[in-house]
Amino acid sequence: AIKFETKIDSFHVTGLPDNSTKPRLLSSLDDATSLFQIIFEINPLDETVAQRCIIEAEPLEMIYDARTVNSIVDFFRPPKEVNLAQLTSATLTKLEEFRDKTATGLLYIIETQKVLDLKINLKASYVIIP
Repeated sequence: AIKFETKIDSFHVTGLPDNSTKPRLLSSLDDATSLFQIIFEINPLDETVAQRCIIEAEPLEMIYDARTVNSIVDFFRPPKEVNLAQLTSATLTKLEEFRDKTATGLLYIIETQKVLDLKINLKASYVIIP
């Protein structure tokens, strides 16, 4: 049996400083519990399944800050000389390759018929717009 477990206890993201304060953009609500946890097991000792995957996530509080969001948009905006049609074409080609590989992988999983115990518990995050 192999067990892989990882967790994130807290998460905080701040935006562009305004005078002497930094706006809080993302934060976990409760530092007493883990914000995000993944447990993955292959051939668990206490089950009749081949694999087990447990994913749990606590909510995040997101606060909209226009100044920070506009700066992020400006940063990721492609230069005017970049041809968006070429970029879109290249992206679609890579997406097709990924889709084909994923379909092949799914067919293999179906053919080998292993049992996966999958538990996902995602609590809803929310956005505050001041």
